[in-house]
Amino acid sequence: MAAERDPASDCRQQHPLRHPGLPPAPGATPSEEDLIAWCKEMMAGHKYPRQVEFFAALPTNATGKILKADLRDAAAASSSR
Repeated sequence: MAAERDPASDCRQQHPLRHPGLPPAPGATPSEEDLIAWCKEMMAGHKYPRQVEFFAALPTNATGKILKADLRDAAAASSSR
């Protein structure tokens, strides 16, 4: 999961920016709004993602672990555009 610092909070709290999860069912095309609405319903207010990005594949290292730093770099690059 990639996170960014909550600008509205004075403390060090971060809110989730995106969360790599299970791929959608074959033929299903969930929208960003649908996923966020579902997360708001199922998660605490400080845990649900504020934005969702879809990836064809997540960046991984040779052992198959997700490279979270690469996800954070992609988030920083997309927010600076």
